[in-house]
Amino acid sequence: MDSDLLLKLCEAARTGVDLPDLRQQLTSGAASARLVAAWFDDGSSVGLLARRPKGAKGQDKDEIDVALAGAAAQAGIKVFDPRLSTTYDGAGEPRRFGLELWLGEDQDGEQRPLRIGGEATGEATVVDGLRVQPFIARTARGEGEGLYVLAQSK
Repeated sequence: MDSDLLLKLCEAARTGVDLPDLRQQLTSGAASARLVAAWFDDGSSVGLLARRPKGAKGQDKDEIDVALAGAAAQAGIKVFDPRLSTTYDGAGEPRRFGLELWLGEDQDGEQRPLRIGGEATGEATVVDGLRVQPFIARTARGEGEGLYVLAQSK
């Protein structure tokens, strides 16, 4: 997915604009999707979309797209091997997440990790098969606002 489109989807989830349409965009061609977004005081933002294809079992089959903006995005830097881990509570609600994004100029060169963790805060908004859970996102540089979105196709 195009980085600009992914960041626009993150903003749509943040503002709550047309959530049923957002669900459709996230799950187009997929059985389910998880969208994680974080915004920080330095102007950087991160979006990760993990889509599970129809009929796939397990997260190893997820198709993952990542977008970085602001201070997180540096010229010539790409994301390699993005990873998302989620801790769910007994009711199946996401309570914590961890992102590990390996950054570098190319896959064979030197890389460094960008790690972002998050904890659920407040109540989730649930609309038409879409669940938007607010999170606090943390990096080594500080805290920011985050969201964890779960979407099921119809």
